[in-house]
Amino acid sequence: MKTNFINLINFPTQFTYKIIGLSKPNLVDDIIKTIKLYCSDYYKIKIYHSRKGNYTSVNITIIANDINQIENIYNALGKIKMVRFVL
Repeated sequence: MKTNFINLINFPTQFTYKIIGLSKPNLVDDIIKTIKLYCSDYYKIKIYHSRKGNYTSVNITIIANDINQIENIYNALGKIKMVRFVL
């Protein structure tokens, strides 16, 4: 039996994006601006830097209202020039 996991999520729910990008001054600001386009001002953010300082990892948790919102944010984050991965 194939399970459609999206049917198991009860919205609204917390959803975390893990973004890895180049360590540039505007990376975090661009991520936050993108998040604010799609959801309220509520978010939690954690920032980590690689040992050599070349990359920054940003974990940002939002309150998601539906799967379309999750997918739209995922796609928008991936279009930021400095972003290398969105998980």
